[in-house]
Amino acid sequence: MYRTGVHDPRGLDWKVENDYSESITRPDTWGEPLKIYKGNKSDDLFELGSAFGINMPAGPALIKTGMKVKKAPYRKPEAVRELERMANEEARQKHPTCPHLAPRTFRDDGANNLTKCITTYLRLKGAFVSRLNNGGIYDYRLKKYRPGTNRRGLPDVIATYEGKSIFVEVKHGRDRMSEHQERIRQEQEQSGGLWFTAHNFTEFKIWFDNIK
Repeated sequence: MYRTGVHDPRGLDWKVENDYSESITRPDTWGEPLKIYKGNKSDDLFELGSAFGINMPAGPALIKTGMKVKKAPYRKPEAVRELERMANEEARQKHPTCPHLAPRTFRDDGANNLTKCITTYLRLKGAFVSRLNNGGIYDYRLKKYRPGTNRRGLPDVIATYEGKSIFVEVKHGRDRMSEHQERIRQEQEQSGGLWFTAHNFTEFKIWFDNIK
């Protein structure tokens, strides 16, 4: 992911979140948005520059900077820390004669990490859980991916807990539900099952802990 930038005649480069100028950060406050401004590219950027006393040239002002976006450091939420305590306690009970066990660590800042948190928590709570691989299968003979055998729209995680069927679809970042996934969700709920779209582990844990 790259940002676009606007060159300032005084030698500064304004960093823009995307080509539609939704978030602008000045170099001397890097990492802290200076102002949120939505509108039409260069004309609005010209107005924004004027508002801060910078004479920005009219006309096309956006240029590729090639600078990668610096992500904010990951802060582990309390729900993930609780999951780690549960996993470490299980490991100690499973291996009582091993005094130096490697700590079980988890994160929920990516789709795979979040899925691992969810499946581990469900297992620790006594649920049957399985992760589905809904991706294509690479055919080495044809040298291309071919569709898998699973029905389109199935969730990332299926589980059964206290007699309840649970489908969990993991969506991280800007990922959104597809039409096929919405259809599966409707069928699951109409048949009496439960569905949850997980964007982070904290939300999933609150939802699951309140299942009755």
